[in-house]
Amino acid sequence: MRRSKGTVSKRSRKIGRNNKMLTVNDYTKTFEVGDRVVLSIRPLHKIPHPRFFGRPAVVLERRGNGYMVELTGMNKQLTVSAVHLQKAA
Repeated sequence: MRRSKGTVSKRSRKIGRNNKMLTVNDYTKTFEVGDRVVLSIRPLHKIPHPRFFGRPAVVLERRGNGYMVELTGMNKQLTVSAVHLQKAA
């Protein structure tokens, strides 16, 4: 069967391209309040909505095992696991 050329199929492949395996360090990452981060979705663990892939954000607080982040340029707040966050360069 031919591969679909729709936009959704490209997006789902993009999400999992370089993120193959999770390590203990991925789960135990820590961030300080006010840190700038980027949402980098890891598909092996409870993913947030794909529309937020690659979006910059600011850490507001720690909440349980995850972090409450506010997306830059959008008036949205998400609770995201540390697995899906990377420090912004």
